[in-house]
Amino acid sequence: MQETGTAGEFFVGMGNSGKVYRMSKGKTLAGTFTSIRRDFVVGARWGKIAWRAETPPGTSVILQTRSGNVEKSEEGWSEWSPELPDASGSQIPSPPARFLQYRARLTSAAPGATPVLREVTSA
Repeated sequence: MQETGTAGEFFVGMGNSGKVYRMSKGKTLAGTFTSIRRDFVVGARWGKIAWRAETPPGTSVILQTRSGNVEKSEEGWSEWSPELPDASGSQIPSPPARFLQYRARLTSAAPGATPVLREVTSA
């Protein structure tokens, strides 16, 4: 289903998830992507997290992590870590647990410039 909004916006309804998304042609200066909760089956101790991104001048990508021992509840999960700005690798500060999740914040102070997150690896 697609319905037209104002000023070039449109809405997309998703049947399986029961959600409606508002889309537009314009660019935003900030956005957040939250990964799936990665299951390591047993309690794990974390190494480093690194990422590969295209960051034109005036843009940035910052990651945070959190960990937990249950898949479908917010209970038992740590708070989001402090920002980890080093794309070449930062020690994951989240406590040892079965699940790990990251959140990426992409920002731009330059109209027309957009950062692109290509890959995230963790140990």
